[in-house]
Amino acid sequence: MTTEGYRLFYQKYYRPLVSYYLKQKVDSTTIIKEQKKYAQEIFGWIERYLPSPKRVFEILDVGGSTGVVAKVFKENLEAIGFSVEATVIDPSPDELAVAKMSGLETIEGLVEEKDIQKRRWDLVLMCQTIDHLMDAAKTISTIRSSLREHSLFFVDIVDWEYMVSCKGVQGSLKIDHPFNFTRQTTIPFLEGKGFRIVSESVLSDDHLVGFLCGKAKPKPRSFSPLHAEFLLSLIRTKQALSQ
Repeated sequence: MTTEGYRLFYQKYYRPLVSYYLKQKVDSTTIIKEQKKYAQEIFGWIERYLPSPKRVFEILDVGGSTGVVAKVFKENLEAIGFSVEATVIDPSPDELAVAKMSGLETIEGLVEEKDIQKRRWDLVLMCQTIDHLMDAAKTISTIRSSLREHSLFFVDIVDWEYMVSCKGVQGSLKIDHPFNFTRQTTIPFLEGKGFRIVSESVLSDDHLVGFLCGKAKPKPRSFSPLHAEFLLSLIRTKQALSQ
């Protein structure tokens, strides 16, 4: 889809389509419990890498939906002595309305179209979002430019290798994922854009792999030809089995 098509998709059709696919209601109210659990898991993992409490600690949650993750981080950080300003950017006005009611600052729109470099952030979260981007390379470079020198960036991917293994090729492709990442493609991608991997983890639902990153000098690396050959072999095997 075009950028305008995706904007409309997330504003009106995304949650109803997911609800139909999962055969259960999925909206701004039903996702809260699951997202709180997810947010607590991420915070518990990366808390040890955070700096000493700061007078003002600015968080940006990219694709932050109803703001559940940002709110959990804000509350946890304030409990250990931080003063937190949390901002959520998302294309869905309905979900941002929920975030705003939680006291979070909101920015409506696609991150590719917003100038987030006007401010400097201490922590940028991109939770279950990178696969949805229209221009992943531009967005990651923009995020790096918006971080303070010793800031952190968290991003997780839906591991496409794992999904193909479990669901086959057709079952692993989604209209809302212009990009599909694996661990072996994500690491050189992030390093090439000027990030170093501080820590990584497979999250508890198995299909998400998270990366906590710090700023570094860009280190261009080629993707592994062996990994490409492995993925091609996996795709062909799964396609043959489905016929």
